Amino acid sequence: MTEVEAKAPIAEVVECKALLDQLLGSGVELVKYDTYYSHPTEIDLRIRCAQGANFHTHSDGPATLTVKKKGGADKMECNREVEISVDSAQNAESILTLIGYTPYIQKKKLGYRWESGGLVYELVEIHSLGWFLEIEKVLPLSHAVQKDIDQAYRDVVEAFAQVGISPSSFENRYYTDMLKAVNSKD
Repeated sequence: MTEVEAKAPIAEVVECKALLDQLLGSGVELVKYDTYYSHPTEIDLRIRCAQGANFHTHSDGPATLTVKKKGGADKMECNREVEISVDSAQNAESILTLIGYTPYIQKKKLGYRWESGGLVYELVEIHSLGWFLEIEKVLPLSHAVQKDIDQAYRDVVEAFAQVGISPSSFENRYYTDMLKAVNSKD
C-alpha cells in the first residue's frame, strides 16, 4: 500500500476533537505501541502492538509487522508500506533480533480515530512530543500511480482545511526523527 499523509501539531485538543466529532461522528479510542528497528537503508521496520497488548511490559499479543519506505515532499509523507499480521509481538521481536535488527525508537500513540470519505483521521498524543492531527489516504500498491498520489495529496490538504489547518502548519519531520532528537537530549 501507499500512504499519503500529513500531520500538524494541535494545541487545542478538546476543541479539535469536538470539531472532528461534529464533522465525522464520534471517534473511537486508539492505543498504538510501536517499536522501530535499525536497518542500514532508508527502510523502516516496525512492530505495532494491537490495542491492549504491549510487549514492552511483557503483555504479549497480536501485532502488525510493517516494512516502510519513507518518501514525500512539501511537509507531506508518501510512504510505501507492506504489512503482515503476527500472533505474537514477542516472537516477531525475537525473529528480528536473531537476524541482527536492534530496536532504536519506541513510540506510544494514544488518541482517537475517525474514517470518512476514504480518509483516516487520528488525533493522537505522542509520548514526549505532544498532540497531533494526522490525516491519511491509503492507496493499494496496484493503484499507486502518480495521478492517484497527487489526488490523495489534494484530498488530505482539503481535509485539513475543513478543520481550519493550512499546509503551513504541517510538521515536516517524521515522528522517529523527532523522538531521536528528544532522546538525544536525555
